Amino acid sequence: MARLRVIAEQLKGVAEDGIGWIVIWKEGKSWNGREVWPEYREDSHSLILDKEDRELIREIVEEDPQAILVNSWVHNLGVVDYKVSTMKLEQNLRWHYREGTAMAKDAL
Repeated sequence: MARLRVIAEQLKGVAEDGIGWIVIWKEGKSWNGREVWPEYREDSHSLILDKEDRELIREIVEEDPQAILVNSWVHNLGVVDYKVSTMKLEQNLRWHYREGTAMAKDAL
C-alpha cells in the first residue's frame, strides 16, 4: 500500500518546478500519483491535454472519480520556486483530495 507521503516525495520535483501537473488518486487504501504536462490556458483557466494524458486521466477517473489534477502555481501547493518539505506537500495534496478541489474529471 502506497502512502501519500511516498507519492509526495516522488513528485516533489514536479511540484517545485510549478510547470507540470500532478494527478492523485486512490485504489482502495493505496495512494497513486503521476505527472502530466498539459498546456495551461491562463486566460480561460483550461487545460489542453495530449491524447495519451487524456486517456490516462480518463482511466484514473474511472478507477477513482475523486481523483485530483493539481499544479503548484494554480492550486497553491506552496512549493513554487523553493524547496518545501515532503510533509507539507503531502498535507496540501491530501487537503485538495479531501475537499474535492481540482477534480481530474473536470479536465476531460
